[in-house]
Amino acid sequence: MRKTLEDLYYGNIIPNEQQMTPGSELKRAVDRVAKYEKQLMEQLEETEQETGGMFDASSLRTSKRTRRWN
Repeated sequence: MRKTLEDLYYGNIIPNEQQMTPGSELKRAVDRVAKYEKQLMEQLEETEQETGGMFDASSLRTSKRTRRWN
């Protein structure tokens, strides 16, 4: 138990980390979103990337909702 607490304290364990089943519908959807987000960010100019922070916040909200599905 001490080892577990130490790992948690030092950040070796992330309690809210979500594990997805490889090949599941959710995993494929998350991979697609990540791919399209990367493509979008590559297309944006440097000044437009500042507003990209809003996209990051909205995808964080979305990921919190999808936790319930897995």
